[in-house]
Amino acid sequence: MTIVGIDIGFRHTGLVLVDPGTYRVRGHAVFHTAPPSKKQDLYKAPEDLRACSEMAGRILEYLRHSNPAVLIGELPHGGARSSSAARGMGIATGMLGGVVAAMPELPALWLVPAQVRQALCGRAGASKLDAQRVVEATVSYRWPTVAEGREHVLDAMAAVLAARESDLVKLICRGLPPRPDEEGGAS
Repeated sequence: MTIVGIDIGFRHTGLVLVDPGTYRVRGHAVFHTAPPSKKQDLYKAPEDLRACSEMAGRILEYLRHSNPAVLIGELPHGGARSSSAARGMGIATGMLGGVVAAMPELPALWLVPAQVRQALCGRAGASKLDAQRVVEATVSYRWPTVAEGREHVLDAMAAVLAARESDLVKLICRGLPPRPDEEGGAS
């Protein structure tokens, strides 16, 4: 039984595979979609659809292969500083909705950035870097380099750690199957 943490993004997504209870990281993945060329930039909608389809497909493949007991993530929020950033967050949230809809049997828990930072740093106004430092100090793992997507993997793990006190994670840590399709689960 495992937990998958996700840091969803339109162009970059980080995932982390974690043992419940011990919070030992078993592995991670970072997926990227290439930005459009200048010529393709003239036709944003088809390019956006291609990138979303590619990213969602990679995420679904990872989830189906790892078969987690729960998916935990930090939702993109409205703190974007530009219209293109806000657009990317909106697209990422919609893409995540599609992933969740494609796997209705997978329980999911979503947090907003303030919840993650409150849980890890003791204050909702803490910085993203503060939360990442807590993850590095709490979990022993060979984190990827910055070029390999360190930020996204740390953010995915931050969401998992922030959810430790949730009822869903407590049930999983006690070995109780939250999924009704598992033997012995509710029908």
